[in-house]
Amino acid sequence: MIIEKALVTDSHKIAELLSIHYQYLNKNLGLDYYTSDLEIMKKHVMERIMNTHSDFSYFVCRENTGDIDFLGFVNVLNQNNRGEILVLLLNDSTEKSPNSSEVRKLLFTHALNFLKSNNASKITIELSDDEKELMDIVNEMSPKKMSSYYLLTK
Repeated sequence: MIIEKALVTDSHKIAELLSIHYQYLNKNLGLDYYTSDLEIMKKHVMERIMNTHSDFSYFVCRENTGDIDFLGFVNVLNQNNRGEILVLLLNDSTEKSPNSSEVRKLLFTHALNFLKSNNASKITIELSDDEKELMDIVNEMSPKKMSSYYLLTK
């Protein structure tokens, strides 16, 4: 498996995964907090991939070099020496495969290394309770826990 910068041709699939993910979050949170409009997603993802000076970077995991489809992606923000892993999503078939954990760890580790190599002195990550394997990676690095997020709904 390889990790590489996302291409413009990846933008549609990335946008689809984001849209589905945000629809899921909105439904489960009981809020209409995140936009899940596919056209808006495609526009923003494509602009960020095309802009070589963007603070946002997308990386995809492919089975082999030259594959059209990707297994999953990670989106990071690197701004003013502060990095943030924004979202990491796998496509449906990868999510259900035995190597989903490996793909997730590869993407996550790549994102951390990318931010470190681009002088991010602080890296923030928001993880949910069901992202145990990513939390294990973070805990191996002896992080300083800054806060916890809680959502109270009706």
